[in-house]
Amino acid sequence: TGLWYYSAESMWHYEGYGTPRWTDKYMWNDNTRAEQAIMQTWFHWGLHGWIAYVLVGILIGFMTYRRGFPMSMRFTLYPIIGELVYGPLGDVIEVLSILCTVFGICTDLGLGAVQINKAFVRLDKGTYQGRSIFGCDESGANCTGRLGLEVNQTTECILIVIITACAICSVVMGLKKGIAFLSQLAVVLSIFIVLSILFLDETWFILNTLTSALGYYIWMLPKISFHTDAWEELGKASDGLGGAPDGRGGKEGWMNAWT
Repeated sequence: TGLWYYSAESMWHYEGYGTPRWTDKYMWNDNTRAEQAIMQTWFHWGLHGWIAYVLVGILIGFMTYRRGFPMSMRFTLYPIIGELVYGPLGDVIEVLSILCTVFGICTDLGLGAVQINKAFVRLDKGTYQGRSIFGCDESGANCTGRLGLEVNQTTECILIVIITACAICSVVMGLKKGIAFLSQLAVVLSIFIVLSILFLDETWFILNTLTSALGYYIWMLPKISFHTDAWEELGKASDGLGGAPDGRGGKEGWMNAWT
């Protein structure tokens, strides 16, 4: 869900709306800024984004299939806390892992509902390149669409109920018939969308961009991995900390939320 919801992240970095301070609209030309924006997106969804999932999967798989423990989070800490995994400490680990999983799923579910709602509205209005064609008045400024769908919390709640019902059905049907089928379907649809974009758009340009961005990502990875916005944390001179060398400092929303 996150990959599709934030698929326009590169444009966000390119335009510079509250982005990390290493994106400079005045130091680089547009081509370099575009490559830098793609690199930042790859950084967020590349090694650093997936290593947490891979690490947990490796730990659970190793302790289950090589050490014979049940497939549970508490046993991933057995090498550290030993027999304590069978006591209250192990229970606490299980509860925390369940809560974290629930919170993560709720976030993805909410983002997915918003995205699906917006997509239905665009299909209903026939929106393409910012212009709608269905259910429009004479001026073309106001379009209600063929079904009158809107982006609102009511529609999103209905979508969440439907998605949750589908998820429950997949769990009830079992691992192979339910969960595995939905996972395979999601992968097939994702591959179809990616290939459609690749071959229906400028294929040669996309391939060149991916190659260039990969090299740029590998080159910048050591630097960007250790970037901490240390100077930006000084804020503006008026904040009382002397201020960042550039006199601007980092935006409060960015500094408090992401760094």
